[in-house]
Amino acid sequence: VYVKAENPNYETVTGSGTVTITKKKITLEGSDSVVYNGSEQKLELDASAATGVVSGETLGFDRKPTAKGTDAGTYGGTWKRDDTSSYDFNFGSWYVTKANNDDSTDNYELEITGTLTITKKPITITINGNSDTKVYNGEEQTSETEVTPSCSDSLFDASKFSYTGATTITKTDVGEYTEAIDTTKASYDDDNLDVTFVAGTSVTFEITKATMTLDVENYSGEYDGTAHSVTATPSVTEGTTLYYSTKNPSAE
Repeated sequence: VYVKAENPNYETVTGSGTVTITKKKITLEGSDSVVYNGSEQKLELDASAATGVVSGETLGFDRKPTAKGTDAGTYGGTWKRDDTSSYDFNFGSWYVTKANNDDSTDNYELEITGTLTITKKPITITINGNSDTKVYNGEEQTSETEVTPSCSDSLFDASKFSYTGATTITKTDVGEYTEAIDTTKASYDDDNLDVTFVAGTSVTFEITKATMTLDVENYSGEYDGTAHSVTATPSVTEGTTLYYSTKNPSAE
């Protein structure tokens, strides 16, 4: 810009100066935190939230700047013009218009910062042990049992559950045996979920008494002054004691 100063008492002088108008910075920022739900989730930034736009002028985009993701994690970042490392908010082009609709884009520089955080979803899985019953056979027997996970959350997938604890019981004698659930032996293969394991019913194995038969041979003979009895033969002789009585033990 050139300037001339005139005064009747002085010689006229001239000068010049430079007017430098730098670009004004527009900043558009936003963030959101959501819980994982198995579907794609988005953070959309609205141009009206931007700061730095001169009054009467309007910032616009072809599409809203968007950060998006599905799995648990952090998505987004910062975008600057001509910065190849910028996050792609997929907004197409940006522009600024004056009140009279003249373009004012070249008067600005734009910086967008947006962060979408998807946190792990907490779920609770209850681990229940199954039960089995076998009949005593004098030998060591092993239960045919396993553990079953249960969860009411729709994101739960039983195929991702595993358990390395004891799921069977091996015993010989008659009785009821249990194996408690050890939640530290459980795992779930999904990094998007924050899983809590709860012990439910224990693994149970019952060995019931076997059935023994008794073959009784009657005695019949003429009185001879000596005592007589029946002859009894149990189907299982080892460990079996026979008791003879004139009273019916079943009626006692």
